[in-house]
Amino acid sequence: GLASDAAPIVPDRGACLQQPLFVDCSRVVSTQKGAAVQRPSIATHTCFALAATLASAAPVQAQWTVTRLRPSVGQNTYAWCVGGSSQGGEAVVNNQNHAALWTGTAASWVDLHPQGATSSRVYGCTETQQVGVANFNGQVVAARWSGTAASFTVLAVPGASGNVAYAVDGTTAVGIAGIGFGHACVWNTQSGGGGFADIHPEFAIRSIASAVHGTQVGGRVDIGYPDSVAHAAVWIGGACIDLHPAHALASWCYGVHSGQQGGFIQLPFYKHAALWTGTAASFVDLHPQGQVSSVIYAVNGGHQVGYVQVQPSGDNHAAIWSSTSQSWVDLHTFLPPVPFRTSYAYGVSRSGGLIRVAGYAATNSSFGDEPILWTMPDPDAPACPADVGGTGGVASPDGVLDNNDFVVFIDFFFNLDPRADMGSTGGTPGADGQFDNNDFVVFIDRFFAGC
Repeated sequence: GLASDAAPIVPDRGACLQQPLFVDCSRVVSTQKGAAVQRPSIATHTCFALAATLASAAPVQAQWTVTRLRPSVGQNTYAWCVGGSSQGGEAVVNNQNHAALWTGTAASWVDLHPQGATSSRVYGCTETQQVGVANFNGQVVAARWSGTAASFTVLAVPGASGNVAYAVDGTTAVGIAGIGFGHACVWNTQSGGGGFADIHPEFAIRSIASAVHGTQVGGRVDIGYPDSVAHAAVWIGGACIDLHPAHALASWCYGVHSGQQGGFIQLPFYKHAALWTGTAASFVDLHPQGQVSSVIYAVNGGHQVGYVQVQPSGDNHAAIWSSTSQSWVDLHTFLPPVPFRTSYAYGVSRSGGLIRVAGYAATNSSFGDEPILWTMPDPDAPACPADVGGTGGVASPDGVLDNNDFVVFIDFFFNLDPRADMGSTGGTPGADGQFDNNDFVVFIDRFFAGC
C-alpha cells in the first residue's frame, strides 16, 4: 500500500491556480538512535476560504521551562503535536509504536494504542482530539481518538487502504488517501465515519495535506512525471495557490494558522525555513544568518517552530521564530544537562496565557530519544484574559472591562485571530482551533469574572 508502518505517507493539497503542485509523501519515522525522525506532511483535496490576516507576535527570548514527557515504559518516545494543553505522539512499548497522549507531564501519559493493532501513532491534535495512523497487520488506516484507546475510530476512505491523517483543527482532519500514488484528502471529524473528500488535483502526480486551520489547508503537490517537483501550496477560498518561489529547487508547506503558511524551500545544498501569507510573492526567508539549514514544521499565532542546523557543531536544534529571521530562539539551549545532541520542534500552541512547543530530543547513546515540552508565559496574553480592547475599540488592553473589549473580541473572532480562540467543546476554556459559540461563552464568563 501507499503507507506502511515504517514509512507513513505525508499528504498534500489539491489543485493550484498557477501550476500543478508537487508533494513529497515519503517522510519516514525512524527509531534509530541519533537519527532525525521525520514526521509526515499533510494535504487536502477540497479548498477552503480564509481571511488572510497575519498574526503578529512578540519575540520569545525569555526563559523557557522544559518538561521531559517520556513515560516509564518505552525507550524512544516522540511528541509530534500540541493542541492547547495536550500533546500527542508515540512511544515504543514492547517493540511496538503506540499512539500516545500527554497533558503536560510524563505521568499524564495515556496509551492510545487500539486493540489488535501492530503499531499506531498520533500526528495531529487539538485539546480534545487526536489523529494519526494505525496498522492492523499491514492494513494501514487513518485514525482518530478523543483521549482514550477505547475512543479509537477509523477515518474511512472508500475503496482505499494505506491512509494517514496528519492534522486536525477540531472539525476537520487532513491527510493522504491510498489512491493512485497518493491523494490529499479531508475528513469531517464531526460525522461518525469522518465524511471523506478527495481533494487531489488532476494535474498532480501525488498530493498531500499536512496542515489545517479553519478554512485554510496547507500542503504540497508533486508536479511532473517521471521527475516530479514538490511545490508548497495553500488552499484558500476554494482555490489552490502555488507558493513555490522561482529560485527554489523544491518547497513544502507543513503548517498553517491565521493567514500564515510555514515550511521550507530546498536550495542547491541546504534548506531554508520559509514563511508565506497566501501568495508565492509573499515568501519570507526565515533562515538565521550564519547557520547551515532550517525548517519550519508548525505555525500558530504569529510563531513558527522547527529546527536550525547550527554552527559550528552542525547539529540540529529545536527553534522558534516570531515571523522574522532575526527573532529565532535556540530552544535546545534550555534543555537539561543530559547528553542531548539534537532536538526538533514539531508543534506550537498559544492558550491559557502560555506558549507551548512540543518536539523531541535525541542522544547518540542508549539513553534514547524522548519527547520534550517547552513552555513560557505568552508575552501577548493580557493579565486579564477578557481585557483585549482599549478606548475607541482598539486592540490594546487598558485594565478596564467595558464595551471596547466586546468590540475587539468580535473583530478578532471574525478575522480568525487566534486571540479569539478562547473556548472549546462545552464552553470550557482552551483553544481548539475553531471559531464558534464556545469562544463567546468563555469570553463572556471571563468578562463577568473580572480581573
